[in-house]
Amino acid sequence: GGKLKISGNVLASQKLTFLQKIDPAAVAKAAKERLAGGGSKPAAAAAPTLAPSGPGASEVFGALHRRLADNPGLGAEVDALVDFVVEAPDSRWTVSLTGEAFAVREGAATDATATLTLAEVDLVALARGETSAKELYQRGRLRVDGEIRVAQRLGFLNKLI
Repeated sequence: GGKLKISGNVLASQKLTFLQKIDPAAVAKAAKERLAGGGSKPAAAAAPTLAPSGPGASEVFGALHRRLADNPGLGAEVDALVDFVVEAPDSRWTVSLTGEAFAVREGAATDATATLTLAEVDLVALARGETSAKELYQRGRLRVDGEIRVAQRLGFLNKLI
């Protein structure tokens, strides 16, 4: 045998005994064939992606603006400046929920109380009431930077669309 340095999960390394059953001549032959072929074949062209149908971030934040206009005190319980980083497709939104005043605008906030990062599909699911911020957070689909209490008070997004 040779030297093998193992770091990480040592128990998993104990399950590598199947490697001893591999024929070294077969491995050498496969490597030689691969090198003789000039490397791997070029990848096939990716299929064109279709634009997502249905509502997106702009519709969600437009509906949020209308909801806050109809119920100005709704954001008072949150009392925060929230920066939403929406991914796939990428966009940034700032929602100011301080006192009776509110603002919803596209763009990043420089002094946000919390920055919430999530995929657009998850934002839409949250706005439809199909999931909760807690569930998204527990599944690693919502990242919260700053005050966590802001993420706990996202009920105003429920059933927006």
